[in-house]
Amino acid sequence: MTQNQLTAGQCGLSFFGCMSASISHEIKNSLAIINEHAGLLEDLALLSEKGVPINPDRLKTLSGSILRQVKRADAIIKNMNRFAHSIDEPIKSINLSDMLCFTAMLSTRLASMKGVTLKPPSGEIAIEIQTRPFFLENLIWICLKAIFNAQEKAWNLNLTVENRESHAAICFQLEDGSKTSAICRDILEESRPILDLLQAELQENTENHRIYLMLPKKMDAVGLCELID
Repeated sequence: MTQNQLTAGQCGLSFFGCMSASISHEIKNSLAIINEHAGLLEDLALLSEKGVPINPDRLKTLSGSILRQVKRADAIIKNMNRFAHSIDEPIKSINLSDMLCFTAMLSTRLASMKGVTLKPPSGEIAIEIQTRPFFLENLIWICLKAIFNAQEKAWNLNLTVENRESHAAICFQLEDGSKTSAICRDILEESRPILDLLQAELQENTENHRIYLMLPKKMDAVGLCELID
């Protein structure tokens, strides 16, 4: 194992820990709401035993809220399961738009804390690339985190994918172009080993307030050998 791979692995472990903490926090929130509503139902049951009439609409509201939280927790756990399995195959072909949408979903809590509303691609553009799924998720998250930390007010972050001749691109549309270079420096500082591992490149367009993550559609022989070693 090369030093570059080792460093990328350490970054990946940190990323996995951050995502696990965020996901478990979301599950805990759902459980707290369910627990609160269960307590209200218990109080209503005690009142009913004492002969106090119970409004059926109130019961419907509580049961509906509990059902919504169960569905929410189920969706969170399914996403957690998908995220955990992204490490299963070292390299595979993936739909880039789908990957971007999924990683944006994992980053929703951090975005909300920073006042950012993520606008992922619609999924109409299907671009297939050969890559290392877990580390691509990590790289996208590093980009998003650096962008979130650089913004000082609530705003929308548009995420798109573009099809190039031999590469695919993820585009982050910024609101403040004056911070583009600083954001890129922050991304590079944390992600350089992963960029090298994925044979990816970071590009900036200050004039249009955009940061591009350039990804090869097919990794070259050297990259494949590094993944196998």
